Amino acid sequence: MTAFAILRIQKHSSLASLAGVARPHSRQSRARCCDVGSVIEQAQAKQSKAFRRDAVKAVEFMFTASPEWWKTASPKYRSAFFDRARRWLREKHPGGVVAEWVHLDERSPHLHAVVVPLHEGRLNARHFFGGA
Repeated sequence: MTAFAILRIQKHSSLASLAGVARPHSRQSRARCCDVGSVIEQAQAKQSKAFRRDAVKAVEFMFTASPEWWKTASPKYRSAFFDRARRWLREKHPGGVVAEWVHLDERSPHLHAVVVPLHEGRLNARHFFGGA
């Protein structure tokens, strides 16, 4: 079988929807919204115009690879996979990565990350991902 990488992206326009996914990712019964609210408040304080209420406030990423790749990958390659994913996130979203969780206890290990889509100090998911 062919080995391949997988990247899933989910936009969140409310902190409540983000809290719903942060609980299972953090493996805790109660999870904070990954400091998203404080990052948004700090950015908003620097702007003269209020952010839209329906703006995308956070974007959830999930990085993994096919089960076939994980079966054959050495510990060195597994670690490098997560390091490259983190590096890519930080290059694309400098200052916007607010949380990360690595799950190694499943069939396909994976990395979850939450990013606040800030561009030029404003919430702007469209800049990173295009339209709806």
